[in-house]
Amino acid sequence: MTLTNEDSRRLLSQYEDALTARSQGSKSKDNKLLSLDSWRLNTLSSIVRERTPSHMTLKELEQLMDCKLYLSASFPTIFKLTSRSRGKFRPRLKQLISSNSPTEVEQTTKEAFSLPLTSLEKILAAVKALSVLKGVGPATATMILQAYSDDVPFMSDEAMLQVFNGDKTKLKYDLKTCGLFIEKIQELGKTLGEGSSTMGWQ
Repeated sequence: MTLTNEDSRRLLSQYEDALTARSQGSKSKDNKLLSLDSWRLNTLSSIVRERTPSHMTLKELEQLMDCKLYLSASFPTIFKLTSRSRGKFRPRLKQLISSNSPTEVEQTTKEAFSLPLTSLEKILAAVKALSVLKGVGPATATMILQAYSDDVPFMSDEAMLQVFNGDKTKLKYDLKTCGLFIEKIQELGKTLGEGSSTMGWQ
């Protein structure tokens, strides 16, 4: 994957415009794309990080799953993508998420957030810890962890297609692929000279 520092800044600057264009082109009469994405990246992360100890509630996890199921985006051509949803639409996932008890969600996210997410091994350990929750796989786990730490990139279809050079056969949602994805994202951060914690993974 060839991506320069200039490319990354230009693409990130176009992120909201891409979401707006996608939102305006949606056939849904109740399009929550922009508000959900803003809540995910700004409101939720602020709430989670200000708590002592940091954790997520069941209600927040349910809304995050709504965001994951609902969110879709059209990115610039450098991403080699067509419009895709962020993850396949699987209504049963919301039911599974809601079947977790509030205590389970708070305790499990508290445990995952307590890990120092400073290495690939620690991030994967946190992903595994979160995966005990019903309805939470590696991709959703990275989305949860991103609310707590900027060092964790969200394992979205778009991001995976970018790091895997558009190879759709590599879109697998297991721990091994999650590790490879994060490793490639970290390598990209180093190549760009920014460091993973300053890239603003979305």
